[in-house]
Amino acid sequence: MDREILEDYLPEARELLEQAQDMALRLEADPQDDNILASLFRAFHTLKGGAGFLEATALVDWAHHLEDLLDRLREHAVAVTPAVIDGILRGIDVIADMLNTLALGEEPSPGPEELARTIRELTAARAQNAAQQTPAVADAPAPGTTTTASDEISTADLAAALGRLQTAHASEEQGQTTDEISQEEFEAYLDKLYGDGAPGLGGASPSPSPAPSPEPAALVRDEQANASPPSHAKAVHSPPTANEFGESTLRVDAQRLDAVMNQVGELVLLRNRLTAAAAKILDGDEDMARIAREMDLTVNDLQNTVMRLRMQPCKRLFQQLPRVVRDASRQLGKEVRLEIVGEEVEIDKTVVDALSAPLTHLLRNSLDHGIEYPAEREALGKPREARIRVAAVHLGDKVRIEVSDDGHGIDAQKVAAKAVEKGLITAEQATRLSEQDAIELIFRPGFSTNERVTDISGRGVGMDVVRETTRALRGRLDLTTQAGQGTTVALEFPLTLAVLPVLYLRLRREIYALPISSINGLLDIDPRRQHHLGGQSVYRVDSDNVVPLVDLGQILHQRPLRLGVEASEGVLTDRGLLLVSEVLGTEDSVVKALDFLSDPNWYQGATISGQGQVVLILDPASIVQKALEAATVQYTRETLP
Repeated sequence: MDREILEDYLPEARELLEQAQDMALRLEADPQDDNILASLFRAFHTLKGGAGFLEATALVDWAHHLEDLLDRLREHAVAVTPAVIDGILRGIDVIADMLNTLALGEEPSPGPEELARTIRELTAARAQNAAQQTPAVADAPAPGTTTTASDEISTADLAAALGRLQTAHASEEQGQTTDEISQEEFEAYLDKLYGDGAPGLGGASPSPSPAPSPEPAALVRDEQANASPPSHAKAVHSPPTANEFGESTLRVDAQRLDAVMNQVGELVLLRNRLTAAAAKILDGDEDMARIAREMDLTVNDLQNTVMRLRMQPCKRLFQQLPRVVRDASRQLGKEVRLEIVGEEVEIDKTVVDALSAPLTHLLRNSLDHGIEYPAEREALGKPREARIRVAAVHLGDKVRIEVSDDGHGIDAQKVAAKAVEKGLITAEQATRLSEQDAIELIFRPGFSTNERVTDISGRGVGMDVVRETTRALRGRLDLTTQAGQGTTVALEFPLTLAVLPVLYLRLRREIYALPISSINGLLDIDPRRQHHLGGQSVYRVDSDNVVPLVDLGQILHQRPLRLGVEASEGVLTDRGLLLVSEVLGTEDSVVKALDFLSDPNWYQGATISGQGQVVLILDPASIVQKALEAATVQYTRETLP
């Protein structure tokens, strides 16, 4: 097995499989679209050709079986049914497993015999149908010849096609002729010559028709009669395209991009330190100050350019979802329509790679727990067909991905009761939960409202994966639900994970940082707005907004800040108000992971400030959650007899 060919083949083969799955689902929705059929056939034909170079016999055989089935579909000898689409999709899964085996340098084993037999039976149905039909006269081959659905044409046919093309495209400029024809012209002529029965593009009857074909000479005369008169105008040469000079795209290993991004990150850190140093020593030196500003702009441009290299459209993330919805809805006996919006929105490759499993969990959870059965929906006055919507939207320097449904929503009381039953919380804690806090119990590891484990849900390992992945990607998760109307889960992520804008703050003598993406505002602390509710400190931001108040001095130093005595400011985050000594300013930072800390912890990582100091980046969500849990435990101890 040639390793170099394999490395080129695998990424292209996986892309072809992704396209094939998408086209198979589109074919199920529109069985009469011959263009989709032709594209699907070409995808498997290309897969088979590449596998042949690698001598992967099992993959070649499997692609050939699917090719045969699609050939019968192109002939309209076999109808496009759910069973046929199931066979194609399951065949795609088998080929995907074979590609994974090839990636390990091993020879793929033959696929499941039961599925192979099913595909052969679907293909063989064509022969039974064909025996009951009269062969079409229009597609009959010339006497003495037999047309097949293979990708081969005879030497005589090829020579004749070339001769006719050369005649039809003879150049009259300067009375000279040219023997050059383009690939597009050759393909177009084959289409015209063979119609839907063109080798490799359309099926043809395997048995000769009793009706005689027109003589070749008559065919040529007829083509010439229908052809446009030759033009005497001088040929206009279009400017050469990128493809005439070579490939317009370049496939680069992701590790090389990561290395470049890391080097740019180090350059950003050096830029920050140089800017801080220049501010101290360049007082009055306009030339050096201008050079420092220009370098700052250049580093920013380089940083943005490299970050764009890692951006990928959300289509790559969403393209698996129709298959998930189709399979799960059929298994559950529910009717669901999937709507996808914002496939063109771009986001960091790391997010695209990491969100595949969480999005699958969200859809399965919505299908199993949120969407009602068709009869139940009709009884409620809803359409039989439910709707799940997946949308990606740009929000400044963030991307928001929403998964929403029009099901029955989430019952907070039922969730709390189930959490008590599973021992995740106590009955006392359940009575003190707000409705939103009760709903968010679904993100606890091991939580599930299903009474039994199924292939789709019941193990309690779905929604916690969503939350932990979102947290690892420095994202934000919001869940809103309305009884009888449905549920929406919104995930927000920074456009890029390579560089993180942070807010530096001081807690007594120590410096920390917070991600700007998690900050909603800054507040001057008024002690009169601080209150205690059920053992928890809260702060009244305005007449309609009361949030948890978390003293970072208590959390990080085990010594609370003394309001009115020590300097204090408030940082309003998504989860609550953080009390700090002083807010210092913002800066782009490069995050370094803290792998030696246990998980979970209070930090997203560490960075180096413009002053050359190592600064810990705090995780606001984890800190607020820890503070609330500690307050609840303390209050319970104090109130128990």
